[in-house]
Amino acid sequence: MKVLFLNLPYKFKVSRTSRWPEKTKSATLYYPYWLAYCAGLCADRGFEVDFFDAIAKGYSVSDTINAVVESRPDFIVSEVTTPTCFDDFETLRQIKERFPDVKIIIGGTHATALPEQVLSECSAIDFVVRHEYEFTVLDIVSGVLLGDVSGVSYVSDGVFVHNPDRAFSENLDELPFVSKVYK
Repeated sequence: MKVLFLNLPYKFKVSRTSRWPEKTKSATLYYPYWLAYCAGLCADRGFEVDFFDAIAKGYSVSDTINAVVESRPDFIVSEVTTPTCFDDFETLRQIKERFPDVKIIIGGTHATALPEQVLSECSAIDFVVRHEYEFTVLDIVSGVLLGDVSGVSYVSDGVFVHNPDRAFSENLDELPFVSKVYK
């Protein structure tokens, strides 16, 4: 099972994980640390993991799709933000058109606040993971039955399903150092 963690491209450098998502100023670009934590956790648990930061690399949508072609993942994990969501949705649609079997998992503040809207506006998204999502993603890629996965929203037979929130992680030592992931 291969999981691609993808910081989606945008028309200019944007820090999705800064205090509020915004165009970078003074060349400061925050790395996507929530994606990196999740990637490290999945790698530590034996999953094959790829990590692409399209923002840092200056990738276009086409470059990003080529990276997905090279990776050939079973799952893609990304974040969307309010200022970038429509561009993010278009990129995800293009990826899903090219790879209809890939499962797309979306997290982040926008998806957490508006899971039904995100799922409605982008049919390419299979799952929205809410709040702290590292262990929710791990459950999904591990094949845990969706009904037993805390912190996930999805559509089943045309109905929105919102499983109960996952309890916040109390032992942060369970998460790997992101410096191992984001090189």
